[in-house]
Amino acid sequence: REPILLVGHCAGLDPVGDWAEDQPWDALREVLRALWEGPPSAAFVDGPTSGGGVGLACACDQVLATPEASFALPELLLGLIPGAVGPAVRARVGAGGLRRLAMGATAVAVDEALRMGLVDAPARSEQAALTHLGRLDPDAVRALRHALWPTRLEDVDAGIAMSRARLATAAPRLRRWALGETPWST
Repeated sequence: REPILLVGHCAGLDPVGDWAEDQPWDALREVLRALWEGPPSAAFVDGPTSGGGVGLACACDQVLATPEASFALPELLLGLIPGAVGPAVRARVGAGGLRRLAMGATAVAVDEALRMGLVDAPARSEQAALTHLGRLDPDAVRALRHALWPTRLEDVDAGIAMSRARLATAAPRLRRWALGETPWST
């Protein structure tokens, strides 16, 4: 199969969406499974990326970023936790890096993301990324993934359970956010 290249930027979940249903969580788990069990992958990030978008990038084998990219985990501002994608972020930047991103709740620029290991390299071109990924042996990449993080799917299941539990508690804060009352402006 061809390498996977995620291109663009992503704000993660819709905080006022219907996340009480199983479908969005199942879809997230399947995307993560495809990244972890599929061919070599890279995220080519070229704009502001937050929440679940950071987690999707971290689930890839490589994270490449343009100067326009930034990364944030704002969940704590909304009463949520980065539970569902937290394991992927933690696997890439460690518990300290995850805590720093979550507690800071503000975006880090590419330079800082490179220093903390969130980004592997500056993005040059989509084609260069695909060419590089295409040279890698897919079975060896999968073996490396398993060696580095053998419990990844179990960790994501536990993270999803924590995120779902927080949604009920965070509902009033999310409703206020949907009405334009933001915790960072008060």
